[in-house]
Amino acid sequence: MTDSLQSDYERTFLAALDLSREHRCDEAVATLAEFYASHRHEDDTGWLRNATLSESALLLTENGDYEGAIRTYRETNWPAESTSRYLNTAHALARLLVTVHKDSEAIQVLESSLAAAGAGHLESYVPLLLLLCDISGKLGLSVHHRDLVARMAKHWEVPIAEEALDDPIALAALVRDIVARLRSSEQNRDRT
Repeated sequence: MTDSLQSDYERTFLAALDLSREHRCDEAVATLAEFYASHRHEDDTGWLRNATLSESALLLTENGDYEGAIRTYRETNWPAESTSRYLNTAHALARLLVTVHKDSEAIQVLESSLAAAGAGHLESYVPLLLLLCDISGKLGLSVHHRDLVARMAKHWEVPIAEEALDDPIALAALVRDIVARLRSSEQNRDRT
């Protein structure tokens, strides 16, 4: 995709965002769909399709059309190699599923996304793991990504009790400690 096309898309998205803020969500989503339809032949990587769908889902969410947003997020197919976009989409979808009381589906989305994403920047996993631990704790289920949490704790030097890995509530607290350590290291890095 060319820089020109990306710039045109960004301008189109901002126009759609303005429409959405004026409570004209259908027009906003249609604006993005029309842009994609007229440029789909230039979308050799799938980026434009996925960006259009993701942004449309975001606009639908902001306008309270949760079921429409869920359907739209499910149409995206960011490759797992695009770790941050892939995981951000999975996180947004899972949060919406929790909003509409579909916790089991949210867990499936989070579990499969974490498994498919493979190795990447550990920071990218934090929001998904935190949500997964929270939902699992609420439902009394175990979390299947204990090894990833343990790796993250080791990386950020967060003390870990072995029994915490078997308790989703303790695991969520551990992920929160990791988040605090991550934020602290970012703040220290910004000061230097």
